[in-house]
Amino acid sequence: MEIFIQPDQKFIQLDGVKTVRELIKKLGFREEEVLVIETDSKRLLTPDEKLSPECRIEIRKVISGG
Repeated sequence: MEIFIQPDQKFIQLDGVKTVRELIKKLGFREEEVLVIETDSKRLLTPDEKLSPECRIEIRKVISGG
């Protein structure tokens, strides 16, 4: 699985994750701090969605202020 992390501009390869929730956890993020996008379809993914090894994923860190 190919993953692109924004705004870090970092590409990584990762195998062995089956859901978006597992991916987020494996990367060391919390579900509330990132958006997970399937790159080819530009579809926003929810934590319970299944991933295939062929997926290309973009992780966007959410920035908020108060």
